Amino acid sequence: MLCSVLAGVYNEVLLKGAESAKRGVTTNLQNAFMYCQSILVNGVILIWEGKAGDAVSAENRAAIASFKVFAIISIMSSVGLVTGFFLKHLDSVLKAVASALEVVFTMLLGFLLFGAPLGLSGLTSATLVGAGVALYARPVPVRPLPEDELKIV
Repeated sequence: MLCSVLAGVYNEVLLKGAESAKRGVTTNLQNAFMYCQSILVNGVILIWEGKAGDAVSAENRAAIASFKVFAIISIMSSVGLVTGFFLKHLDSVLKAVASALEVVFTMLLGFLLFGAPLGLSGLTSATLVGAGVALYARPVPVRPLPEDELKIV
């Protein structure tokens, strides 16, 4: 999770940095770097824990080569690409709201498409996400300034 957060922050710096346009760093290039970093870190962790052989075993490759896993990989890859475009044009707070909504939609689509069970923890998280989005979407009340603060300089 730490690597993901650091990659997201670094990606935002690349996207919104003043020099990014001069360096020719496109959204697709940044997404490629972020995915490569994730692959590299996961590979290092598998080797460190001595589970690299298990990860590439024949039975694990067979489990990965199914339609359902391919569909999940495709959906999550498209989410990653959309995240890059969110960060390009919006701020990280709206990206966090989109990620929170992603949790809810992933749970619901997993239930509808793959028959994944809806447990109490999933429903609780969906409720918390919904409450958080509702709080964020509330309009901020604008208070009028007192007359003594309306002085023209």
